[in-house]
Amino acid sequence: MTVVDMFLPPIAVLVTQGMMRSITVIITVSIVNPWLLIVAAIGAVYMVYVVNKGIPPMIDAQRFDQMFYGPINSTFAMIINGLVTLRAYRKFDFFRV
Repeated sequence: MTVVDMFLPPIAVLVTQGMMRSITVIITVSIVNPWLLIVAAIGAVYMVYVVNKGIPPMIDAQRFDQMFYGPINSTFAMIINGLVTLRAYRKFDFFRV
């Protein structure tokens, strides 16, 4: 959840800005020279093709990453993150036996 909370909002903002900028450029160019819409359409089709070809390897890479990360490494990462939290709130004495 931390990864989603930290990385998703900035990426969503960048994607939205990129889409709006692209739409603005296409509208401006189509007003100046409508023939360039043909090139924009070809570029959009190529972009969809590249995205469709790129998603399956990306999903496989994430699946392999999760398989090889393993439960031992994820447990160790949770322990380290918990130690950082304990240190930040100075709660070591509370959990000592």
